[in-house]
Amino acid sequence: MSPLIAVSENIAQARQMDDGSPRLPWSSFADSFKSRIYDRCLVNRPFLIYYDDQQLHRAYSYAEFGTAIQRAATFLHD
Repeated sequence: MSPLIAVSENIAQARQMDDGSPRLPWSSFADSFKSRIYDRCLVNRPFLIYYDDQQLHRAYSYAEFGTAIQRAATFLHD
């Protein structure tokens, strides 16, 4: 399984820092997102499950959600 930072660990790290900001293993949100969608342990696990008021159901894995986000970003960029 992918190593995730525990909340209690983040709090402990933040309390030990002079400037109060926690040190995370990513330099940006994009890096954090990419580390999840390309993680072999997570790619097929559910990321988002959607139900609407007509009981429409859609589940996205990490890989599927990442692909959808990348397509949207490419569309907006172009």
